[in-house]
Amino acid sequence: MGKKNRIFRGDSFMVRKTNRVIVIIICILFVLLLFFHVTPELSIRSHLFAKGFDYAAMHSKISQAKDEAPDVYKVYDPQPKDLTNHEPYNYWKVKKYGILYFTDYYGE
Repeated sequence: MGKKNRIFRGDSFMVRKTNRVIVIIICILFVLLLFFHVTPELSIRSHLFAKGFDYAAMHSKISQAKDEAPDVYKVYDPQPKDLTNHEPYNYWKVKKYGILYFTDYYGE
């Protein structure tokens, strides 16, 4: 009976440790989500990076488009381009939800 209790205690320790690791990973992902969506520029850069335009996400200039809606931003120098038909992804629409910004492709 004593051996079973030791094994059970060891298993419950591993379960608690695994749960703690999962909670820490979820918290880190949540903090990263908050960090990358605090400003419109960071939101656009993280969206570009997720789409596979890593060089454009790191080096492009981003400015608010003056001739479009106030929540539309222009990405240029270098422009991210589609690999199949080489069309540039110039304009991105940024929506604000609470304190976070989220980006979607707007068009040319």
